[in-house]
Amino acid sequence: MKNRLFLIKEIYCLEKIKQAINDYTNLAVIELKEDENYYYCDFKETYYALDLTINEFENYLIGLTYK
Repeated sequence: MKNRLFLIKEIYCLEKIKQAINDYTNLAVIELKEDENYYYCDFKETYYALDLTINEFENYLIGLTYK
């Protein structure tokens, strides 16, 4: 899916993903799903261009993860 960000569970913490989603509430509607190996962030609505929003969200999440 073009509007889906795949996040490997071994790298990303669920708490940080939820924090990033909360911090992005004014910029996008993001639905969180998961399976055995991945978290999935589905971007339903975005204030800015979809690709830009997904890339910036991922950068923001990386910053939160490695603080």
